[in-house]
Amino acid sequence: MPAQFRPRFAMTFISHCGIIYFRGAPVVPRAIRGRNLGVLFRRHGSRFRAARAAFGIDLDSHRAAGLRHSGIFDPESRPGRQPRRSPCIVSDSAIAARINAARRAIGDSGEQQCWIRTVARKGFRFVGDVREDAGSGLLGSSAEAAAQQVPSGQEITFCRTKDGVNLAVASVGQGMPLVSTPTWATHLEYDWESPTRARLWHSLAGRFRLIRYDGRGFGLSDRDVANISFATFERDLETVVDALHLRCYALLAISQGAATAIAHAVRNPDRVSKMVLHGGFALGRKKRASAKEVQMAKAWIAIMRQGWGDDNSALLRIFSSVWLPGASAEQIRWYANMLRISTSVENAIRNRNAGDEIDVVDLLPKVSVPTLVLHCRHDNSVPFDEGRRVATSIPNAKFVSLESENHVPLPDEPAWSKFLEAIENFLLDA
Repeated sequence: MPAQFRPRFAMTFISHCGIIYFRGAPVVPRAIRGRNLGVLFRRHGSRFRAARAAFGIDLDSHRAAGLRHSGIFDPESRPGRQPRRSPCIVSDSAIAARINAARRAIGDSGEQQCWIRTVARKGFRFVGDVREDAGSGLLGSSAEAAAQQVPSGQEITFCRTKDGVNLAVASVGQGMPLVSTPTWATHLEYDWESPTRARLWHSLAGRFRLIRYDGRGFGLSDRDVANISFATFERDLETVVDALHLRCYALLAISQGAATAIAHAVRNPDRVSKMVLHGGFALGRKKRASAKEVQMAKAWIAIMRQGWGDDNSALLRIFSSVWLPGASAEQIRWYANMLRISTSVENAIRNRNAGDEIDVVDLLPKVSVPTLVLHCRHDNSVPFDEGRRVATSIPNAKFVSLESENHVPLPDEPAWSKFLEAIENFLLDA
C-alpha cells in the first residue's frame, strides 16, 4: 500500500463503511495478520449482507463469539444500540455509497479497484495484503515493530524440566543449530516485533537454525514456578538441547544469558561448537565488590515494584532508557511494554535477583570452545569492563568493542552492521 495511505490502513475502510461497527479502535487479530480480508459483503437477494467472514477466514461460532467478546469487532451491533439478532441488511444505494467512500479513503476508485474489487454477483473483496497496524498492536506503536512478522516456518514446542516446568521452545530456519539463551523479558512471538531484537533474529534465522526459548516465568513458558535461580538457568538450557536431541550446536548469549552459556560450554565442550557472548558479565551486581553496584541493584528493584503494572509508568520507561539510552521514544515505550507483558513483577524481580548473584569467574579459564565476546563501549547497564573481563579470561577469545551507548546496538546506528557482521562471520568461519 502506498506510504501516504498506510496510516489509514486496511481496516479503516471497514470501519468507514458504516456497515461493520467496532467497539473501540479496530485491530487485526494476530491469528489473521497477513491474510486477505476476503469478501466484505455478500449479495442477499436484491440487497447486500455484511459477511460474518469479513476477515477472509471461516469463523465458527466460538471464534466469532471470541472476537466479539474481545471488543475487536461485532458485525451485529451498532453504536448506542442493542446487538442485532439478525444479519445486517443494507440497500444497493447505501452499500455503493459506503464502498465509494471507503475507496476514496484509501486512494482507490471504482475504475482502478486496486484495493476494493467488485466481484460480479457476489459482492466486494478487499484484495490488498493486510498486516497488523503498529498503533493497534498489544505492544505499542513502533513502526518498526509493525514491519516485522513471525516467520511462517517458526515452530513452537514445549519441553518439561525435571522440576516440572514447561518451557516454550521456538525453532526457525535451516543450517547449523544456533541456540540463544534467554535474558529476561523475552516472548517467542512478540520478540519478532521488537525494534531492538527482531532484525537480529531475522538475520540469524536466514543463515542458521535459530533456536530460542522463553525462560521459566517468562513469555510462553510456565509463569507460576517455584524456583528461579542461576542453577535453574543452567538446567533449563540442558533440558532444551536434550529435548531437541542436539548433538552439536553453537550458543548465542546476551546480557545475563552469557553466564548460563559459559557454564554450559564448560560442562559440554564436546557438544558446543562455538559461543557468542554480547553484553555479558561473569559477576552480577551484588558480586562486584562495589557499593554503588549494590545500591543500583536495590534501586532497580524498587523501580520495578512501583512501575511494573502501570501502562503509563514513567519509572518503567526510565528503567528501559538505561538499557537503550539511544532509542527513540517509540522504542522505549515498546520495550517498557514488553517488560510488563512478558512476565509478572514478582517473576521479574526474582529473575533480576538471580542475575545479581551470578558468579562464574572461576569457569572462564575453563572454556575451551571458540568464543566471540562483544560489548558496547558506553553500555550503561553492564559496564564495559565486565565484558573485557570475560574476554581476557577465556582462552583465545576474540573481542569486539562497539561504539554504542545501548546495551544492544540498535538497527539504525553505525555499530549495528559491525555487530551483526562480527557474529555471522565468526559463526560461519570454518
